[in-house]
This record gives sequence, structure tokens and C-alpha cells, in this order.
Amino acid sequence: MPLAPVGDTRLWYEDDDFADPWQPHATVFIQHGFGRNGNFFRAWVPWLARRFRVVRMDLRGHGESAVPPPGSPLTLERMTADVRDLMAHLGVPQA
Repeated sequence: MPLAPVGDTRLWYEDDDFADPWQPHATVFIQHGFGRNGNFFRAWVPWLARRFRVVRMDLRGHGESAVPPPGSPLTLERMTADVRDLMAHLGVPQA
């Protein structure tokens, strides 16, 4: 299970890409809702990953991601920064 250092914590992610490597293709990030995890969308991966690079991550404190340190607020800004930081970690310029 890959864990990425993101901000002040470590986030679990899954990165699936079964598209033809000689064809250009976009990256799709799939984000679960509160109380779920990245595996919620695993049934979508076989179809999507044939055409796109598919990245699924667990939010802070969800699924396999680390629990953030005390006093670390779970805000929309923090969650958005986590996605941006994971994209940078994976070398994904846009999704």
C-alpha cells in the first residue's frame, strides 16, 4: 500500500494505469466522501484505467491514511491542499 508524505501526515493512495503507454491519456482523481475510503470506487477502476490513469486516495484519518496530528483541522482548504500535494508527489500536473 503506497503512502505519500502530504502536509503534516501520510495519505494512502492507489495509482492504476492500464492505458496504452504509446497513447497520451489524462489522469483522473476519484475522491470518496466522508466516512468512506478510496476502495469505495474500486469497481470503476477496470473500466476507467483502460483509458485514464486513475488515482484514488483516502482522506486524512480515513481508510489507510494516517490520523492527522491533534489540532490539525479538516477543512476544505486542507483537503484541497492534500490533493494538490499528492499530485505534486506523483508528478501529475493536472487532473
